[in-house]
Amino acid sequence: MAFWKGLKESRPGLKVLRQGSFKEDDLPRFSSDPNAEDPPMVGDETPEGKPVPPALESGFTHFMDGAQKVRAIAEYEGATIYLAHLSAALAKREERTMLTPSPDWYRGGLFLFVPSVIEDRHEFGRPGTWVSESVVVRDEDAARGFERVREVTVKAIDEHRNGLETQLLQLFRDGALLTDGTLVNAKPRSGDYPFVVGIVKSHSHQYFNSHERRRAILGLRTGERSGVFEVARGKDRDTVYSFYLRLVEADDRPALFGMIRVEIPPERKYLDRVDEIASWILAERAPTSRPDPRHDKLLYPIHWIEEYLRSRQPTDAGMSLYTA
Repeated sequence: MAFWKGLKESRPGLKVLRQGSFKEDDLPRFSSDPNAEDPPMVGDETPEGKPVPPALESGFTHFMDGAQKVRAIAEYEGATIYLAHLSAALAKREERTMLTPSPDWYRGGLFLFVPSVIEDRHEFGRPGTWVSESVVVRDEDAARGFERVREVTVKAIDEHRNGLETQLLQLFRDGALLTDGTLVNAKPRSGDYPFVVGIVKSHSHQYFNSHERRRAILGLRTGERSGVFEVARGKDRDTVYSFYLRLVEADDRPALFGMIRVEIPPERKYLDRVDEIASWILAERAPTSRPDPRHDKLLYPIHWIEEYLRSRQPTDAGMSLYTA
């Protein structure tokens, strides 16, 4: 241990991980162009970490999340057919109480996803039980084999859930909404964004490439945020503003422990309130979402919606009944 202690003193960025605490999910899963440059900073923002002024309470009034439960239910000539329960909900909080979403603020149901390489797909429909969705598989994807067909089908399931979330986000107008995920679904069809902020718990893309930017972001302490930078989102590559925020830190946990990325609309009025927005997010750390293993990144209101959505999903036994 003395060996590692000595190295830590000379290398401040080194972490010696707590034995037995490491999970496979803690691994960064970055995808990035090795020749990519750092995304541009916004306005007078700089890459260095900065403390967020504390807030006594959060100003968020609404919260949103989506969920999916997916089972491979059948196979036809090598192509997999999936049954999925997909859902999304937007909940309001009054005082400190989360309110059960009204029917207008819930979307969900059973969907059967059948790849288009399967002939006579209409035969898989079962009215009153599920909605049968035909997954369009391009000829070039089909030519790459069944594994590629499976990947296309799984992606279609994700996109369908995103569509449910988009329906709710496009309806939201009044209040301050915190949504789990990026703002790609919140882009208004016309006019300005509503007050919506997105939090990203997973880190599938690396938005810092230079040594300077990497050191600044991974070195954030509890309650500190990075500078605000531009991110291109969605198929149309629309720009949003983003920053990293450290909810909690631990010297013996991986560098991304307690780290989330926040997206805000690309408008000056949100940039001017970035510290206030960050302070609201920090205020949402209490109550904790323990014992969920993602408690370092999972804010309680989002955890509450996850539990609500799970309560409306069919059980494993219920899903298996559809193969009978």
